[in-house]
Amino acid sequence: MSVEPLTFHPGDSKIWLPSDSLLAISEQKKSGLILCKTYYAEFVGPGAAVSTPEAEGYTAVITIGSPILVTAQGWESRQRAYGRRIQWMRWLEKITHHSDDPQARVEKLISSFEAFFSSEIVAKIPDDVLALLVGALPQTVRAVRPPSAESASKNDSGAVSCWEPIATPAPVTPSYQLAIAPERTLTKSDRASKNSSRITSLARSA
Repeated sequence: MSVEPLTFHPGDSKIWLPSDSLLAISEQKKSGLILCKTYYAEFVGPGAAVSTPEAEGYTAVITIGSPILVTAQGWESRQRAYGRRIQWMRWLEKITHHSDDPQARVEKLISSFEAFFSSEIVAKIPDDVLALLVGALPQTVRAVRPPSAESASKNDSGAVSCWEPIATPAPVTPSYQLAIAPERTLTKSDRASKNSSRITSLARSA
């Protein structure tokens, strides 16, 4: 379903220009994006549809494993891409439903990421980004991760990179600030409501 694949390059402010075509992450290799907003983040894996940063108001985009964006052409390809996006949403939802304890959620997220990528790559994902994915605080992530992982997350790496919104291009740097919501224990109704709204919005886009 791909035409003219787009590869991410550090410092390139034109990696995600507005397009009439639906974009999806290539399924050719294990890679993905972590789409950060002010109070939460989403993981988008292989095959999933993805919108432009301008349309969604992302505060940062974390790339894992040099993902390639491809265009989804035709009704079937677009439906498949939206379906994959929903599958990855539900994958993360299962992790956040794993426990009401923030530390347990972080442990489950890290182990799941390590099973999909590798411990070396996951160690380079910043603490605050992992925290946004499961509704925890960065200090909770640091308490779970071994010291070697905390050190690795502060070093620049080709496997994990960060781009700030392309509307205001800035130099690529592994050190950045994101607004973090106060950590709290999520209730089942909180998580169900949040994930339901995301899936409904995605279905309307289809």
